[in-house]
Amino acid sequence: MIAGWVIGLTSLIGNLTVLVLRLRQEQQLTVQTLLIMNLAVADCLMGIYMIIITSADIYFGSIYFLSAPIWRESHLCTFSSFLAFLSSECSVFTLALMTVDRFVCIIFPFSGYRLTVKSARISMMLLWLVICMLSVIPNLVPADLPGFYGLSDVCVGLPLHAESKEIGRLVFTEDFLSSGFLIEYVVVESTFRPSWLYAVATFIGVNMILFIIILICYIMMFIQVKRSTQSVANVALRNREIKVARKMAFIVGTDFACWMPIIVMGILTQSGLVVLPTSLYAWSVIFIIPINSSINPVLYTFVNYIENKKKAEQVRTKSKVDGMTAKRASVNDISLT
Repeated sequence: MIAGWVIGLTSLIGNLTVLVLRLRQEQQLTVQTLLIMNLAVADCLMGIYMIIITSADIYFGSIYFLSAPIWRESHLCTFSSFLAFLSSECSVFTLALMTVDRFVCIIFPFSGYRLTVKSARISMMLLWLVICMLSVIPNLVPADLPGFYGLSDVCVGLPLHAESKEIGRLVFTEDFLSSGFLIEYVVVESTFRPSWLYAVATFIGVNMILFIIILICYIMMFIQVKRSTQSVANVALRNREIKVARKMAFIVGTDFACWMPIIVMGILTQSGLVVLPTSLYAWSVIFIIPINSSINPVLYTFVNYIENKKKAEQVRTKSKVDGMTAKRASVNDISLT
């Protein structure tokens, strides 16, 4: 419960701060700023979802087991499911779009096929519209649909559960020592049914493809930066290479930490290799999915904001030093004359 409140409030407050800082910027709106603002909006929705879920946990408390069906069929749970799906998919797609934009700018710097502010705005509008429509689909099915989120108390249809059904027979064996019978249950047939294919396709298939695209793009960008740096023996350029590599590791690493555990557990579960406990739903939602929503503000805004302040301070310091040097030079000229 405490972790849910911390992550929810961190995501909401952090991303609202991102929006305020970006809106207060005096510089002209850029493609990167526009995409970051959309990413912050998506991550804000995840913070709202976390606050709703943790508030419901406090409200029901120890009597939740008596009210679980009522909660899962409530409009608030349906709305929470919509927010979680919309936030997670918009965040991943926006990260992918940002990655592709950076990839084109670095690998093909003279190409005309790059995002402009207008095309980025249109792309994000279409993206929000399509994902909103996709987010409504899970809420059109009954809340107790087997394999969806009927077994989940957090209103998210993660594909971490698969139903298994066994058909067997009772075998009676005569026990001569006790003059009785031994009864044994023997499994004759075992059937396996995976989760709803919609949840499998979105949370496992689509997100894995997007993550692979992001990873490949950043690897190619790093190789390109390294090649350009090797061609010019400049310490400043090598320092830039290290900074780029560090930011890439953060971006890819947080995305990996967020979705790869879900993807791996989903693949293992849906293939029937492992059986995960139902309680893993809640742990996955609280500790895995919201990671990006909490860390993205630091990666995309606060780090750059601090770096810009340091650069501005260095420029002011350099200006003061240059001014004092010029003043001393003029004084020396006057004294010599």
